[in-house]
Amino acid sequence: MFKNEFQGGPTVDVFCASGKDPLNKYKNPAVKRDYVKEVKGFVYAVEGTTTTARLKFPLAGQKQTSLGLTQRYLISQVWVPPSKDFGVELTMTDCGNNKRRFVMSSSVKDVSMTPLHAKLPLSMIKRETWMNLCLDLESIVSDIFPNQTFKSLEEFTLQGNYKLRRVFTMKQRPHENIDIIDNNDYKFTPTESIPTAFQFASTLEYITMVISVPRIKSHLTLMRGDGRETSGYWSSSSEDVAASKRSMREQPTHIAFGTKV
Repeated sequence: MFKNEFQGGPTVDVFCASGKDPLNKYKNPAVKRDYVKEVKGFVYAVEGTTTTARLKFPLAGQKQTSLGLTQRYLISQVWVPPSKDFGVELTMTDCGNNKRRFVMSSSVKDVSMTPLHAKLPLSMIKRETWMNLCLDLESIVSDIFPNQTFKSLEEFTLQGNYKLRRVFTMKQRPHENIDIIDNNDYKFTPTESIPTAFQFASTLEYITMVISVPRIKSHLTLMRGDGRETSGYWSSSSEDVAASKRSMREQPTHIAFGTKV
């Protein structure tokens, strides 16, 4: 779909709920289009289970069967309700031309993997606020499957309960307005503002957060806080737990809402 398109700019626009209804032929009772006053535009409200409430890209009916997106950061502008399942399913090609499938979900408690498939928890996302949810595709591939690197995103599915405004990719990591312990995994990674055309309304409270594998690991360690080893891919030592706790005490934990990125 985007394989033969220019992707050398700062962003690639993948999906937008405003304007002409892009899902007018998408027959799914779990998906409804609503105008949201605070967003100042249309969004898609999706409700149901992770198996029935799904938006898959490329969309059903499109001629292209693969997205072919090559930029590192996938950003979905979403609002997730409390106590409801939410997940993202990704199919990516690595540098060895292997297709690898990743399921990231709030219902997953730990990391599990096979040679071409991995499940990761998505419990660190914020709820009841609009969010630029940014997935670091390069980290998801290389930090789960060592010696492999991200080549392209072929398809992805948003599933569960959420509201969706827009989807796009960025070449550089977007500025964040939330404090996250990241173990310096982005210490030397440059950041860039989200283009004005893609930003939320300046009056809207929202956050921007980047999800990477090291950040998921840190979050799991902090949530447990008892030195227990994680099953599956990771093994967190008591030293890791102690270091994360020290870092948490040293950093503020408030969310800075409404900061323009």
